[in-house]
Amino acid sequence: MMNIRAVTLACALMLGGCFDAQQHVSVNEDGSIAVTVTAQTPRKFWDMMPAAQRAEIGCGPVEQTLRMRNGAPVRTYGRTTEAFQECHYEAVFSSPDDIPADLPIYVEKDDDGRLAITAGAFFGGKGETIGDWERMASAGKSYTIIIAGQVTQTTGEIAPDGLSAKRVIPMVDLWPSPQVLGLKTWIKDPTQSN
Repeated sequence: MMNIRAVTLACALMLGGCFDAQQHVSVNEDGSIAVTVTAQTPRKFWDMMPAAQRAEIGCGPVEQTLRMRNGAPVRTYGRTTEAFQECHYEAVFSSPDDIPADLPIYVEKDDDGRLAITAGAFFGGKGETIGDWERMASAGKSYTIIIAGQVTQTTGEIAPDGLSAKRVIPMVDLWPSPQVLGLKTWIKDPTQSN
């Protein structure tokens, strides 16, 4: 069964960290949590990856559904241009309890009735160090976390319209980190009426 974190880590190791990624988390009006991860890597690195490995991570032109360890479906597809390969992963969890334990996304209700959402990067160094080559390959690349909703407070930057918060993390900061870096944002609970 598919493990998004393992797939992302494998991709990172295979490509030497040479990709930008964006993770988008939102809570729907029915209380379900939608998570989308988009990774973009230079085409030259993508083409070096064996075809079987590319197929395993579900990043081809044909949309497919893979399964996470807990059985949750993940819709995957890719887009190839001359310059890059873009991989999309989309999952919807019916409640916070359905989010797999190995995904660093936590949703809690605070005393004021707001939802506190914490989202971390899908891979972290866990204390591992990287060499000069990996650091050079990761230079200038980033992992962006976006939490959508009517934001009341955040540890990141609030969008001008107040409907999302984000944090941009340089890829090189993810590798040697003893923790999974992330973003915590409080939003108005979309399941509650005004």
